[in-house]
Amino acid sequence: MKTNQDVIQSLENKTAFRAGLKNGIPIGLGYLAVSFSLGIAAKTAGLTPLQGFVVSLLCMASAGEYVGFLSIAAGAAYVEIAIATLVANARYLLMSTALSQRMKPELSIKHRILMAFGITDELFGIAIARPGTLNPYYSYGAFITSAFPWALGTSLGIIAGNLLPLRLVSAF
Repeated sequence: MKTNQDVIQSLENKTAFRAGLKNGIPIGLGYLAVSFSLGIAAKTAGLTPLQGFVVSLLCMASAGEYVGFLSIAAGAAYVEIAIATLVANARYLLMSTALSQRMKPELSIKHRILMAFGITDELFGIAIARPGTLNPYYSYGAFITSAFPWALGTSLGIIAGNLLPLRLVSAF
């Protein structure tokens, strides 16, 4: 049987999740446009729209993805791609550290890992600006409404790169 505390926590989580969904919408729309040009780079590296979608869903970092796509296009070894991507994304370690200072000490490792996975510059900005301790459900909501447009934009960029004339692809 649920206690009053459990019910209150559940309501707080739902409210935080909805706020994250709402605050992530404009970020997601911006990501759709930015990731389109990453899709062009992914197309140049020989990725399919599905591959680009999965890569963008798993690595929501424009610098990291761009370095990865350039490395793939250059025929780099997996270790080189991993190291280049790690260096390009190192700033997220600092953001994770800053966010960890705002989490409840009893927050589970599962929530900490999921929150760390969903950090981008913009999502960090809206999370760190919230007062008090961070509710992981806020981060989950913001991530959901921004991750899928990011991945979709990459796929659309790959598709457009296959359809557009070479002059336009070069312009992107």
